[in-house]
Amino acid sequence: MSNITVPPRTRSAGMRTIDIHAHITDPEVLVATHNHSVFSGFGAIPRPSRPTLDAQVQDPKVHLADQIARRVDLAVLVHSTVHQPTGWAELETQLRLTRRMNDVMLGWVAHAPDRFIGSIIPTLADMATAIAELERYAAAGLRLVEAPARVGEYLGHPNFWPFWDAAQRLKLPVFIHPEGTSDPWFQNYSLWNSLGQSFEESKVMASLIYEGTLDKFPDVQIVMAHGGGYFPHNMGRVDRNVAKPAAMKNITLAPSTYLRRFHYDSCLYDPIALKNLIERVGADRVVLGSDFPFGEMDPMLSIEALDIPDSALPLIAHKNMERLLGL
Repeated sequence: MSNITVPPRTRSAGMRTIDIHAHITDPEVLVATHNHSVFSGFGAIPRPSRPTLDAQVQDPKVHLADQIARRVDLAVLVHSTVHQPTGWAELETQLRLTRRMNDVMLGWVAHAPDRFIGSIIPTLADMATAIAELERYAAAGLRLVEAPARVGEYLGHPNFWPFWDAAQRLKLPVFIHPEGTSDPWFQNYSLWNSLGQSFEESKVMASLIYEGTLDKFPDVQIVMAHGGGYFPHNMGRVDRNVAKPAAMKNITLAPSTYLRRFHYDSCLYDPIALKNLIERVGADRVVLGSDFPFGEMDPMLSIEALDIPDSALPLIAHKNMERLLGL
């Protein structure tokens, strides 16, 4: 039984929903990574006692009850990497942590295979290891990849091209969710969360475009958390720089032409920004994202409140994710 209650839907009543942004955590990994997480101020802040929230992200029975109460038909489960990051670790430790997280994910999916879709956390400290993990866990039934914005370099760097090649070959969509910014300035006022994530999303999108990664791997499917941060809303200033040779070193098209190479979750907390995003990239490039349990309980309520055509609602609610996942 869930304690969650949500208002009734109107325009999307009875519509199927797939939420790409439903978090889980693992107690063992949380202990091992706490002092390296942006959430803890990199060890400055003790881990708080949050039994209700912990149950939501650590107990699949509780998570599923809440999912049903939220009217979410399928939840794409992703680890909360701001609480349990792995990018800081050397290869052996990173591999141990990601293997634990991926095995935990398999257990969640087995609990409710008709309601949970699992994601893979790759060990990006080593490309051969990362590729082996993608192959192993995709074969075991996990359907997409959760990746940070950076591990040393941002993910557009050529160092990561073997990873992108494998994701494209295996037809695994990649959901990019930053582990948080390491800049200590953002620890003030919890700006790492309110501003820092959007900066990291903008940086990784710029990396993927300007490094030529999207051109090199034209069939790879990328979904950006939190609506892609600031990047989709700053195209005037970005495109203005195409006159500068340095900006076009690895690309031949204006950066704004790459916006539709990404998909974006709807987790923006701002109807103006969300409507602008849909108008900019198209409803066929936006998917439902709640950021559960930290965000909206039923994100379709925000979608249906927008002044957008009724035909856009099923695309965002489920059809785009069905296409991405081959459902």
